[in-house]
Amino acid sequence: MKTFIGRSTVCKVRVPSFYKKVSRQHAVLEVENGQYFITDLGSRNGTLLNGNKILANQRYTIRSTDKIVLGDEYALDWPTVLSAFSGKEPQAAIPVSPQKGENKITIYAGFWRRFVAALIDSLITFAFTTLIFLVFGFSAIADLQGSYLDANSVSKLALGGIISLICMWLYFAFFESGSWQATLGKKAMGLKVTDLDSNRISFARATGRFFAKILSNISLSIGYIMAGFTSQKQALHDVIAETLVYKEMDTL
Repeated sequence: MKTFIGRSTVCKVRVPSFYKKVSRQHAVLEVENGQYFITDLGSRNGTLLNGNKILANQRYTIRSTDKIVLGDEYALDWPTVLSAFSGKEPQAAIPVSPQKGENKITIYAGFWRRFVAALIDSLITFAFTTLIFLVFGFSAIADLQGSYLDANSVSKLALGGIISLICMWLYFAFFESGSWQATLGKKAMGLKVTDLDSNRISFARATGRFFAKILSNISLSIGYIMAGFTSQKQALHDVIAETLVYKEMDTL
């Protein structure tokens, strides 16, 4: 016995049409001799089974403990799978990795939303690091001996750089490990940083994530661009720190 799942009206398990990452006929569910199977029908954004992308047009056995995600957006729980083969109207697929709260769902944050959040954070950090450099810069200029920077002036400029780095580290680490789970930029865009199990990250992990951004930067920003192509929308520093970034949305 077979049943289809997707955005098309012909699918018994139908996903709302505004979730474009789920194909119109995304996958087929089957039951044989009490065993259940899923086959991805060559969908555009694929299907994840326990975090691994399955091959198109190949049948996989599924069990009640398995996590099935369609197009990075929708998860199938076991009652939905069972109802697809009953005489009852099947339940709708549920958004991936729901967080606590009855009126919120979460999906992986896309590249452009993360880009805007990063731009906001860059403006914020630029403001306070510029202020720090102005303070230490004027102090260094006041200590100038002639037209050359002496050791005292250089040390003040270096200290300003170190303090700026510390302030940036604390800004990202405290906010991302705090109750918001987000910097001001991410908060403005409705984003949250979590570990791979959708839990709040520790200050230590947030610290590792911040300094891992050095690799994302020295890779000519390829580390950031990865967020647009990896299955869980992870940038390089997310992969290293084992973190995820979610977009929180209101349910209908």
